[in-house]
Amino acid sequence: MRRDYAKTMGCAALLFAFNAYVTPLLFHTAYTVEMGSIEAAFIGLARYASQHWNDMGWFPLWYGGVPYADSYPPLLHWICGLVVTLAGVSPGLAYHFVTAMIYCLGPVTLFWMAWRLSGKRECALVAGLGYSLISPTLLLAASARVDSDGFWGPRRLITLVVFGEGPHQASMCLLPLAIGLLHVALEKRKPWYWVAAALSIAAVPMSNWLGGMALAICVVAYLFAGLPAGGKTVRTLLCTGALGVYAYAIAVPWLSPATIAVIRANAPRVADNFRADATQRTFAIAVAAAFLLAAWAMARWNVPRYTRFAWLVSLVLGASTLGHIWFRLSLLPQPDRYALEMDMFVWVAVVFTVWPLVRLIPGSQWDRPPGLFEWAFGPRNPMKNRAATLTGQMVGRTPWSARDALVPLPGQRYQHHAERQQADGGVGRGP
Repeated sequence: MRRDYAKTMGCAALLFAFNAYVTPLLFHTAYTVEMGSIEAAFIGLARYASQHWNDMGWFPLWYGGVPYADSYPPLLHWICGLVVTLAGVSPGLAYHFVTAMIYCLGPVTLFWMAWRLSGKRECALVAGLGYSLISPTLLLAASARVDSDGFWGPRRLITLVVFGEGPHQASMCLLPLAIGLLHVALEKRKPWYWVAAALSIAAVPMSNWLGGMALAICVVAYLFAGLPAGGKTVRTLLCTGALGVYAYAIAVPWLSPATIAVIRANAPRVADNFRADATQRTFAIAVAAAFLLAAWAMARWNVPRYTRFAWLVSLVLGASTLGHIWFRLSLLPQPDRYALEMDMFVWVAVVFTVWPLVRLIPGSQWDRPPGLFEWAFGPRNPMKNRAATLTGQMVGRTPWSARDALVPLPGQRYQHHAERQQADGGVGRGP
């Protein structure tokens, strides 16, 4: 148990260190030269929070004053304001330090979610490394490459530093954590897991509304994928629904129905003036039909449930992002901003799909990885090898389990007894 914990922590530390190596300056930068970034507004919100902890009902600085909950989902600004208050640093430095941490933790939470869903630590690590390095959106969309330095540009870092997408990145960091904790809560059904899952689910929309919408898509895909394995459908639906109500009860002071109504009214007017016309409804129906068909087909072909989940999420997010980039069709308001979430789940889906095929390659060493991988994932199990050897010796007999396979054959049993008698000087009990 401790060894497994150490392996998981080692993989998480590796991902964090790799991403920290990519962006070391952001940890100690107060203000950047990116004047087109919207992060100035978020830094201002953090400064206001640090000075008005006792007055979060009204925000007087914008539009002659608005309800504080209508200014922006507050979680990131509260964290930055808390750093300002406790550390005494400037709001800009606090904001960049917190967002740098979020940037580095994003692949870590993705790794943890993929590991919890699949049980394959090495597979999850590859997905986290791929997500840290390459954006599938840049490989698929020429327009995205224009402002991201080509095919291999650091798109996630560019959206954070150049465009100021700190709250969006925060919600993306929390999104895999919420799905992973939902999975753990449904599997283990312990009170503290329910509380942790509810808090993480509430934290996603309290960071950014785009992340909240992506979370809703992920939960629907999770249920249609048949997760968790072995769970009863009705009970899973009821528990998930109750958990959603619990999470909303936690967040409702800052995500009230009135605030949601304001978001619904304003979101279509942002960016490309989203309209729910006949074309949009037809596109939405086509995506829903493709989603249901994909869920049915993958279940029919016995695709692993975690792989189904990743592809279903990728289908919806990919339809939103690429549908707008390629065909100017909008599934949701601001559809191309879901590219970051699409990158995350496309990596998970591809690795989940390809990994079993890689292990089938003759001479592949992935089942016995060397060096760092040997430490992270452990050596080949000697008892597993012995079970395979004994199973091969049992002509005409198929063991029901590995435990059955480890039972010595009759001839071996007497042979081992004779060896023990000889070692004990001829004294021993009967077989």
